[in-house]
Amino acid sequence: DVQSLLEAHAQFERFRGVRHMLNWDTVPGRSFAEHGDYMSSDDWRKGFALLARMGLRFDMQIWPNQMQEAAALVAEYPDARVALNHTGFPIDRDAESMEVWRSGMQALASNPNILVKISGLGMLDHNWTTESIRPLVLEAIEIFGPDRAMFASNFPVDKLYTDYAMIFRAFSEITADFTATERSRLFAGTTIEFYDLQPIA
Repeated sequence: DVQSLLEAHAQFERFRGVRHMLNWDTVPGRSFAEHGDYMSSDDWRKGFALLARMGLRFDMQIWPNQMQEAAALVAEYPDARVALNHTGFPIDRDAESMEVWRSGMQALASNPNILVKISGLGMLDHNWTTESIRPLVLEAIEIFGPDRAMFASNFPVDKLYTDYAMIFRAFSEITADFTATERSRLFAGTTIEFYDLQPIA
């Protein structure tokens, strides 16, 4: 009944789409999904295809080890509008793990119908600083480009580790050398366009 459920939600003016936390890993405690086969499931894909037909968006939450599969999925549905959540969740920071994250981000970004939401870094490092997240933020922007990247707070979850002003102050400092147009996209324009929002005058 996914179509009727989506149609019911779509009656609300502010409804824009759905998020599915697809995170799956063999490491105990790292799986948010019931299993790791959703993206290859015919039934799940039928529901995913409905989103584009209904003009809805999909917020994708996965681990780096799922990115290659996710990139293939996004490529098969070029009309889908997808936002990769939480900077692609770079949970492990050793060199090998970072290469998995980097190559996965590049594979995803090769599809023009997906963008990245730069957020959630406090969940992975509760003692983060502007300098500790700087490389991740800059690389995510470099891979996707400012027109397909947007900043987000991940509130209320990140409120456990920091405050709203600190997060956006860090993003502002990291992008201080960007052009005014690029910063406008990162802080507002990409989000307004992707979610079809009406900015406050």
